Amino acid sequence: MTLDAVARLRTVSLDELNRSADLLTRTDRKYVVDHVGLHALLADHADRLVSLEIDGRRSFRYRSLYFDTPDVALHRAAATDRRHRVKVRTRVYDDTGTAMLAQA
Repeated sequence: MTLDAVARLRTVSLDELNRSADLLTRTDRKYVVDHVGLHALLADHADRLVSLEIDGRRSFRYRSLYFDTPDVALHRAAATDRRHRVKVRTRVYDDTGTAMLAQA
């Protein structure tokens, strides 16, 4: 049921996503919902959502490694002061072998 809702979303290519990402201020909020709630959210907001599609695929495997100080200062700063957070991570996309180092 949820896969059908995702399949109906407009798609965005990786190039399009990367071009627009530099222009966005990212805000993350995480929620736990059941499948019925997720399906309803996808349906209700389909006009504002896109699904990344690369070579006809919408599901991708990747591995991330986050770096921090021995006293976990970066994690603590992100948890307590969102406006002044720092994040450093590597990410390897298993399907393409592409690797990235990101700092935010």
